[in-house]
Amino acid sequence: MVSICLAMISDGAEQVLFLALYAEYETMVYQVALAVLADPALVEDAVQESWLRVAISFYRIRKLNADSVKGYLSILVKNVCLDMNGKKNEIVEEALPEDWHAPDPSRYTDVLDLVTERIREMPLQYREILERKYILGYTNREIAHALKINESTVASRVMRGRALLADMLRKEGFNEAGLDI
Repeated sequence: MVSICLAMISDGAEQVLFLALYAEYETMVYQVALAVLADPALVEDAVQESWLRVAISFYRIRKLNADSVKGYLSILVKNVCLDMNGKKNEIVEEALPEDWHAPDPSRYTDVLDLVTERIREMPLQYREILERKYILGYTNREIAHALKINESTVASRVMRGRALLADMLRKEGFNEAGLDI
């Protein structure tokens, strides 16, 4: 799960900051989720969802001071738990599509293969930016120059593409399966 979060963060320095944040608050995030939810499986899902949301909005979170970060994380986790608790009570049984198959985690030798494959399945406007950003290591400025678009357009597509990637992995069943990717 941490690997996916790291793949969603733009550069190496920010990844190091994310890992430090994760190391410092991992236990607190779990304890907050445990205090709100009684079901251990839901707690795990809430913790994973919370860290994915942190990764998606990390550019905002890294600007907060330590006290604000702790409060932000606490509120975020509580909200995720409340959302999950509400969804649990509103579950509607739906049949899976006939062409759906559970993902085979052994098929991927590492998380990078999985993430790369999912990026390449995305719509072109996100795929070409995320490939350049996360696979080739380009900066937003370099991507904007190469594609002849505004740097702000690149930044918004990176953010939307990362959210789409997280959603694709979630829908595919990776976080429900409890896989640590």
